[in-house]
Amino acid sequence: MRISDVARTAGCSVRAIRHLHETGAVPEPARTPGNYRDYTVRDLAAVLRARALIDAGVPLSHIHSPNAIEHSLELLDKQIAHLSRQRDRLSALKEAPLGMPNDVRTRLVDVLGDTEFVRGETESFDLMALTGVATPATWDQLRANLADPACVEATEEFALAWEAGDVDKLAELLPRGIMRDLTGTLVPGDVPLTAGDTEYPEVAEKLAGEFRD
Repeated sequence: MRISDVARTAGCSVRAIRHLHETGAVPEPARTPGNYRDYTVRDLAAVLRARALIDAGVPLSHIHSPNAIEHSLELLDKQIAHLSRQRDRLSALKEAPLGMPNDVRTRLVDVLGDTEFVRGETESFDLMALTGVATPATWDQLRANLADPACVEATEEFALAWEAGDVDKLAELLPRGIMRDLTGTLVPGDVPLTAGDTEYPEVAEKLAGEFRD
């Protein structure tokens, strides 16, 4: 079997096959009297195995590692999980281009009013959605919170305390307002925001200090 036949079967270029031999990832096959590589079925299988591992992300230097296939499967699982998260985010954006689901956005305004505080909360929830921090469970919990009169009342008090800069009151009300039980529904994120990016940076910094302590 010629190298061109092997390359066609493996779905790669002849140059890629030669590179496998040059790096030692796949042993050189025997040669014909005319000095052409003469591939056997075993040689072809070695090339196909190497290409399968490389396509899955395994470095050439790890091709002969005893756990190469296990490592390949781990890489694929990570890729699948990443693509699944991307698909979920795109599906969510298709339904709600601004981030937060439209029914939650409408409910937030209906229950708490179209105030500066609510607009700020809406922007925060949109950011959580767009950065992938929020999950479907986040919106389910938020819907439940907005349907709870006690939770709504605590949120209204929180808005007043926020404007007044009453850090003690904020710390007391936060677990009882619309953010109630949301933390456990979120996934880790890395958004480079600070207290200075909020509408009331002094209050936000004090409140963050309370929770750090």
